[in-house]
Amino acid sequence: MASPTSNFKVLSRLSLYVEDLLTQTITYLTSKFNQSRAVFTAASPFGQILLVIENLTQLVFYYIEDSITELNINESTRLTSVYSLATLAGHNPSRAVSSIGEITLATNEDALSAPYEYVIIPNLTRLRCLNNGFTYILDLPQEEVKFSFSGTDNGVKLQIRQGIVETQRVISKGNPIDSFSISSPQNYYVDNFFVNVYVNGEKWTKYDSILDMPRGEKAVLVKTGITSGIDIFFGNNNYGKIPPRGAEIIVEYLVTEGAAGNIRTNDPTKVQFEFIDTGFSILGEEINLNDYITIEVTNPPFFGSAAEDSNLTRLIAPRVSK
Repeated sequence: MASPTSNFKVLSRLSLYVEDLLTQTITYLTSKFNQSRAVFTAASPFGQILLVIENLTQLVFYYIEDSITELNINESTRLTSVYSLATLAGHNPSRAVSSIGEITLATNEDALSAPYEYVIIPNLTRLRCLNNGFTYILDLPQEEVKFSFSGTDNGVKLQIRQGIVETQRVISKGNPIDSFSISSPQNYYVDNFFVNVYVNGEKWTKYDSILDMPRGEKAVLVKTGITSGIDIFFGNNNYGKIPPRGAEIIVEYLVTEGAAGNIRTNDPTKVQFEFIDTGFSILGEEINLNDYITIEVTNPPFFGSAAEDSNLTRLIAPRVSK
């Protein structure tokens, strides 16, 4: 006796192609309802429904295949998938590293007639390299530097770093192991080291692991974001400290071009810079630094590098030391 479900069997075999499924479906309908195949062409309403279902089925199968593929670090095609899987494995993928150089400031002839005795140059003042067009910043160990127009400060050496500083603000929820995702459209061009976190205006210390945070210490953990940018984590009072509920958290980071910011030259005098930002007088008046100060390059910017290559991440992430 035939099975009750044998009359409703549509597919003759397990097929791997959506086109085969469509063909078998049309063959079943033509034989079941004794209709011509012309009824199920794209020109007929029912044929159009079948084509729409075919396209939707292809999208569903593509999504399933893509999801399974992206879950394998050795077969995933998207960089974000590789980095996120590496993060879950305990490896923190390295982001881009900005190039670092050194410049020397000196007064020009117009500085003798300047209406000010000295100028205040803040930290993170922006400069533009005339050779490659990239933006650099002053990376000072203090908040500002005072430069005299009398020439007594000529020859002062300052460190510069390639990139543009960005900031984002979030509000603390006061929870243990509180975390925030700081997204950036530049993704992995966020500098690997230049990240500062301020809680209510106070800078907190960065650590490599939550387990390294001393008890009650104002500490923060900065990691490469699973999807983009960076992720920051705070402690739970046993390891680190919980930011107060409602506290303003400011994340300051550098967006860099990585290795593109390196300047290869045997003659540093050929590398030219100009100030983008202005300095300030003691009364807070803006001063165009390019009018009174010349910039000489002592060490051209170098040691910049690109973000960690995905092939290297695939190799070392499953074997990262715990």
